[in-house]
Amino acid sequence: MMLTTLCVKNMYGCIPTPQRVHFHFQADTQKEFFARMLLELYFLLLPSLNILDGITIHEGNGPSSGKPRDMGLLAMSENGLALDYHINNGCAFPYSNPLSKVIKNEYPHYLENNCFPWKQLTDFPLDTIEPPDQYEEETLAFRRGFIKYLYQYFFMSRPRINRSHCTQCGHCINHCPADAIRKNLTINYWRCIRCYCCQELCPSKAIQSRKPLCNLPGR
Repeated sequence: MMLTTLCVKNMYGCIPTPQRVHFHFQADTQKEFFARMLLELYFLLLPSLNILDGITIHEGNGPSSGKPRDMGLLAMSENGLALDYHINNGCAFPYSNPLSKVIKNEYPHYLENNCFPWKQLTDFPLDTIEPPDQYEEETLAFRRGFIKYLYQYFFMSRPRINRSHCTQCGHCINHCPADAIRKNLTINYWRCIRCYCCQELCPSKAIQSRKPLCNLPGR
């Protein structure tokens, strides 16, 4: 949903699991709403030092289904917003990172007078990082009810359970913010908010991204 997990988004782990589930469901697919919530949490806790370990990263589909890749990147700063912003933009992802967009528009003063006495980001081949299969650059705010369901069904990627890989551990069922996964391992797409927590937490890589029936321009 946020494309990358760096200093600011990592603070989400400080919230107890039931509340994390609630906030994920409340955000639905509104990326900038979720980004603002993460920034409010960051300022509430306000760490004195942010250390970014990019020595080995996971590109693609999340921490459990992604692909490890050696990058040799290590960064630290007292200013987590600036660090995230410059790493996200230096990575040269061909999309607009939701968190970076909110930081630039609403917290531009945090990006002033930042100096990085280390290698330039151009020294790291970050422009070739593989994004998540299901990442969408834009979402439509008007989606409600049946129109929302039709949009999600035809134009959005959605999680799919590969039964041949599934061990029926129940992780996806227990951690789904929208309670959209049934005990018979079918997904209720009326309820699914496309957060892909199920994919991130699946230890057997049984949750896969199913491509939409139609692709919108710019995705």
